[in-house]
Amino acid sequence: MSNVLKTIKNLKPEEKINIFYNDKEYELRAYPGYKDKVEYSIWSAQGFQGMNVEKITSKYITLYDFNMMSQRSSYKMSINKITIKTKDIPGFEGTLEALNELTIIK
Repeated sequence: MSNVLKTIKNLKPEEKINIFYNDKEYELRAYPGYKDKVEYSIWSAQGFQGMNVEKITSKYITLYDFNMMSQRSSYKMSINKITIKTKDIPGFEGTLEALNELTIIK
């Protein structure tokens, strides 16, 4: 399982992470679903546009939404094109993958 997939699956309701996909920043949010299931949605970094997550597989995150005329649209985000923005770590700028490759020497 990829680091991206592990990070997403470990989110608890009300938690969120910032991701990059095709050079754009998005916010992936987790929220409580039916019977302790965790549901997800992905929003633009500005928070104005979002889509629901239908399913997450080892290759794709499948998204969907409905417009005001009840027309469904869907999109598949490739997992291997997603990078996760790290939390603010003083002196570090980069992705979760880059952080995992760092060695700390005392």
